[in-house]
Amino acid sequence: MNLLRFGLAFAFCVGFAGVSFSQDTEKPEPAVQAAATPESDQPDSDVSKSESSDDVPAVLNPENDTSYWLLGEFIGEVKESGDDPERKGMRMGLQLRPVGSTDFDAQMFEGGLPGEGESFADEPTQDPIGSPRDPMRLVGRRSGKLLVLSGGPFAIFVDAAGCTLIDPAGKTLGRLDRVSRASASLGAKPPAGAITLFGDDGDTSMLVDATVASDGTLKQGFAIKPMVQDFDLHAEFRTPYMPNKDDQQRGNSGIYIHGRYEMQILDSFAQSPAFNHLGAIYKAKAPDINMALPPLSWQTYDVRFTAARYNADGSKYIDARVTSWVNGVMVQNDVALAGPTGHGKDEQPLLLPIQLQDHNDEVRFRNLWIIDRGLVEADFPVEGNAKQPPLLMPSDEKESDQVDTADTLPLSTPIVSQDSQELPAPVVN
Repeated sequence: MNLLRFGLAFAFCVGFAGVSFSQDTEKPEPAVQAAATPESDQPDSDVSKSESSDDVPAVLNPENDTSYWLLGEFIGEVKESGDDPERKGMRMGLQLRPVGSTDFDAQMFEGGLPGEGESFADEPTQDPIGSPRDPMRLVGRRSGKLLVLSGGPFAIFVDAAGCTLIDPAGKTLGRLDRVSRASASLGAKPPAGAITLFGDDGDTSMLVDATVASDGTLKQGFAIKPMVQDFDLHAEFRTPYMPNKDDQQRGNSGIYIHGRYEMQILDSFAQSPAFNHLGAIYKAKAPDINMALPPLSWQTYDVRFTAARYNADGSKYIDARVTSWVNGVMVQNDVALAGPTGHGKDEQPLLLPIQLQDHNDEVRFRNLWIIDRGLVEADFPVEGNAKQPPLLMPSDEKESDQVDTADTLPLSTPIVSQDSQELPAPVVN
């Protein structure tokens, strides 16, 4: 029997019973509802900006936030109730995120995690993991360090190192281990002839209105100085940890191509693909796969853009086209852009700057470079060799318990602490 088609009632009972029995139960907060899309995505004359509707700050280094240590991706084998103990289980992947201080939601996939099985830079396979097919959707509430997820045919008990699945009879069906993944293009070096826009030296001379943060990364809200018609762009970005926000108010930015077409940046980790989520052509086309990694992970956006072509009278005779990769996996495949997206500026035979949107969320950028395809021929995207920063233990753990991460998309290998039962998600300094 398919694991995704069991009944729901048991897991709800077990899940919330587990919460109620804890001695240090925190007062629960309701899950945050999706916010309306802001109407201020129209680029300014220089850089796109918008007003925030709330003063709740993003949490950039949440070492003391218990919910943060549960956020992340998990993978392992799960058996069905009554299976032969010797029979191999089904490979399952889980993505989990907090929505508020104690509430969580999650989605679970048969076969693994989104992007698994996809080759770097190639077209996605048919019906890839993480495409719009329905995952199992789960909800949960944390009590102290214990989180129980319900909504499926089993209860899922989550700790910082992984997830244990228990059936209605109390039998363990499997264990999902925490993994930390890195994009296959993370750390990609600009090829010969490319223009370095922002690199390790912190030089911003190829940008307009750029601000460097105290950690040496680039703050959101700037424009690219070179005016390039057809290009390949590599950008590395980091969305903030904003558990008390949701939808368009959760790590929002975007790459505005010529001020007209927005390639969305958002913390849409553990969500289904949508027309306004990470990898989307904003309000025009959802990504084929949601390749978002957890907030505070370094992620990559690779964009190949070919501008529209115009007649002498100003009329357009060929649409602009775009292909994009998020974290090394193609999410938009040579899509024709019939017109401006969202609140983009009108199309006309006039070059405008490429802008990195300021939506008042603390999105950060690094390793930014561009290839002018009218001048340079180069393979794209470029494979990188960087890793996510080491996984950091909670503040009460020893420094020796830090674990280095080496996995790159689309592969996922469980990372298990040798000395501790608690292995948190990565923290970026």
